[in-house]
Amino acid sequence: MKGNSSDGRSSPADDTSKAQPCLLGVTNDASGESWYAGAVTSRPKILLLALALVTIGCDRVTKHLASVRLKSLPRQSFLNDSFRLEYAENSGAFLSLGAQLPETARTVVFTFGTAVILSVVLILARRQRLSPRVALGLTLAWAGGLSNLIDRAAQGHVVDFLNVGLGPLRTGIFNIADVAILTGTAIAVWKQWDVEPKESALET
Repeated sequence: MKGNSSDGRSSPADDTSKAQPCLLGVTNDASGESWYAGAVTSRPKILLLALALVTIGCDRVTKHLASVRLKSLPRQSFLNDSFRLEYAENSGAFLSLGAQLPETARTVVFTFGTAVILSVVLILARRQRLSPRVALGLTLAWAGGLSNLIDRAAQGHVVDFLNVGLGPLRTGIFNIADVAILTGTAIAVWKQWDVEPKESALET
């Protein structure tokens, strides 16, 4: 009958059963899950999906409330006019950019163009090894873009209702999706600026 050698050493099969090689990663954790630097693993992916759904949900709810409660009201001012609630229908891009374009051009650029960009970003993000910070930024920006795209495809315009500023210096009217897009882009770009100087220092 075959068994372990008399000196107590385990067979190669036993060694294989104790630890699986980490094909893509640096090491295996206690659960046997493979990790590599900057990887977005299954658990973070679930969290990113939840973040995207919450972002889209918040944007949809606030736009609905603005349509129901602000559409028939005059501009609402708060905090010494530094914060305003003001209903607006934006047929252009962020801060009404391109709103004066012909309807056909707006549809091509802001509806089909946005759909293509979001699809490309999603495909590239799934194929690339993203750090958690970049993944977070892209998720916020993608969710905001998708929520605005839903408005454009269904209504031909986006509902905006937020405006902030001090004195004569003010933003245009925007919405929660716009905030997610700008915040997510800033997070992703900040990560790139944070990494590139370190890589340059290592090369020198």
